[in-house]
Amino acid sequence: WWVEPALPAGLELDPSTGIISGTPLSESDRGSYVVTASNGSVEVTANLHLTVVLPPRFAYSAASDDTIAIYTVDAWTGALQFHATQEHDAPDSGAEQVLVHDNGEFVYVANRGLENQGSTLTAYTADSSDGSLNLVGNVPIAEGPHHMTIRPDGRFLYAVAYATHQVFAYEINQTTGALSLIDTIMTNTGPVRSEVDALGRFLFVAHGPSADITIFSIDEADGTLSLEVGGFNYYSFVPSDVDVDPLGNFVYFTFQVTNNIVAYTVDPFSGSLSRLLEAPTSGSPCAVSVHPHGGFAYVASDDTNTIDLYALDPATGQPAMLETYDAGDSPVEIEMDESGRYMYVMNADSHDISVYSINQNTGELSDLQRIRSRSTAGSVSVLRGDRPAIPEGGELFVSNRESGDLTAFSIDGETGALTRLGPNVLAGAAPNGIDIDPFGRFAFVTNADDNTLQVFEIEGGGTLIDGPLPELLGATPQGVAADPSGKYVFVTLAESAQLVAFEVSIGSGELNEVDRISTPVDPREVSADPTGQFLYVASHAATGHEITAYQFGDGAFLNAGLSVTAPGTPCAPSFSTTGETAYVALSGSKLILPYSVDSVSGELAPLASGSAPTELRPTAVAMHPGGRFAYGAVPGTSLDSGHIALFIINPETGGLTKIGEAAAGLSPNDLVVAPDGETLYAANQDGDDVTVFSIDGFSGALEFLEQPVVGLTPESLVVTRRID
Repeated sequence: WWVEPALPAGLELDPSTGIISGTPLSESDRGSYVVTASNGSVEVTANLHLTVVLPPRFAYSAASDDTIAIYTVDAWTGALQFHATQEHDAPDSGAEQVLVHDNGEFVYVANRGLENQGSTLTAYTADSSDGSLNLVGNVPIAEGPHHMTIRPDGRFLYAVAYATHQVFAYEINQTTGALSLIDTIMTNTGPVRSEVDALGRFLFVAHGPSADITIFSIDEADGTLSLEVGGFNYYSFVPSDVDVDPLGNFVYFTFQVTNNIVAYTVDPFSGSLSRLLEAPTSGSPCAVSVHPHGGFAYVASDDTNTIDLYALDPATGQPAMLETYDAGDSPVEIEMDESGRYMYVMNADSHDISVYSINQNTGELSDLQRIRSRSTAGSVSVLRGDRPAIPEGGELFVSNRESGDLTAFSIDGETGALTRLGPNVLAGAAPNGIDIDPFGRFAFVTNADDNTLQVFEIEGGGTLIDGPLPELLGATPQGVAADPSGKYVFVTLAESAQLVAFEVSIGSGELNEVDRISTPVDPREVSADPTGQFLYVASHAATGHEITAYQFGDGAFLNAGLSVTAPGTPCAPSFSTTGETAYVALSGSKLILPYSVDSVSGELAPLASGSAPTELRPTAVAMHPGGRFAYGAVPGTSLDSGHIALFIINPETGGLTKIGEAAAGLSPNDLVVAPDGETLYAANQDGDDVTVFSIDGFSGALEFLEQPVVGLTPESLVVTRRID
């Protein structure tokens, strides 16, 4: 066996078996390889087409409340995991679209701005280690709405401005990612979408009000635009989106009034279009996306909540509908990773992202996941990296109430075992709560006896360093939670029945109180939902127990709280991997109860049929990142040392079924699962230690690893999340 030309670096063809093996070492454009097999007298050949792409690493979702949600992407399954949120750093409001550069380094956001005023485009660099975005700068653009596209060679970005009927061309600095305006050109009325052909020759612009298509040629050297075709007019038939095939031979437009997709051949010299036969869509189409390898196209219809699959004739480009799939409510954008194995659909009205796997031979979709987005999100884009994103635990921190200190451990990336990081660090009087910001910069500790909130800086390697002077709270703190952006931290005050919000200075960790709100009597624990929109407070009033949801945004509480009765003494909720379900340990009723989470208000509704008994009084719930298992800390009684309860989660309903127990130390009262899902840590209040378990990935079962000593009466523990 042999192959010509040579395979991409890192791949090898076995000359005796014909088997190709290895790991590619770098990207490689789509190429054709001729494989020959010979037995000495007969030779046969076959053409092999290979493309080597970088793996997906992070996904970004922009929302009009000026936030950008960051997800990690599992490169083996395509599934998303909540990672963090980030406030969008633009001078005008209303993030409309997020667009990732193919180099995996630059991210661009279009901003809606105010009516009758100009707006901006924002450029960021992406930190490949944690997905955070660092501001490069803002450039002006006319009034939107806007839509951006990047020329395939990555040198130029084009954006349409709907209100002023213009196309803006920007050069991309290949080192910094900064944008420089190089050209502005008038187009027809109300441009809504644009796309550059695969060879970077032409820009196709679809217009809503004028119901037509305009074609511009692109100067190869400087990226400037010249009008080639003034517009194909469709009168009342409005084109809603446009995409091109990866070879640049065909372009596809969707039309809303006629509910169809139309294919055109592209003249390679003028860019003019020749219409082919059209194909119907299942509803009013708002987005079209051609598979990165060609052969298939997908159309989203926001009125029927569907995704249509089309086969594309390789010779003529003609689309033929194959199948229709359910999406969420009002799918408005389709994004595929560069490998073409996964699809991400933004659902505007159900406020989530549908994730599908793609059959590479048939184009068929398989449901993988529905994961929550911000309630005003309307865009999603996937960033590639030089390696897959693998969440793992960095450090474990434990607050020890009676000894008044913190214990820090580093976590072995292979085994999950703990190594103590020096002696315990002194905290305030009776530290009872601890949380960290999602990027692992600071640890926040509440101290019950001196009524303070402390900030510790987390240095590289996990060392805790005293931050600014402790914040005097004036009442006993009971719970502490950082939001997913790390910009805010929240504390409950029991005696004064209040929830207090502090803004965190990213540089120094200094705290500044920005708002406080009344809660039901005796607020205890508090937690933030993974989208960063809602806070939940568990209250233990003698007259009744409640869990209250608060909306928080722009540094202030946005509502007075929506309370639901808890049938037993509640802990603060933990959340499913998709953010759709909250799980609460109810020590008073010896149950763990799931609640549905309203995607707009955050209000909880009990799923009574999915509750699971624990026999003894549970105090905390931890979710496995794989989404199949949950664990409950059950401290026990004077006659029972306690245990960890294991539950399996019904993937359809979110309900729990108890399937086992594991003995821990004396009175396990808090627990956390490592981000990689391979280890569980439990704080044992009466044993003054932490039990470490390995987790069987198939069954969820726990196996004892070790039980290191910490301080006196460990109250809570937390694990930093690192991305390999």
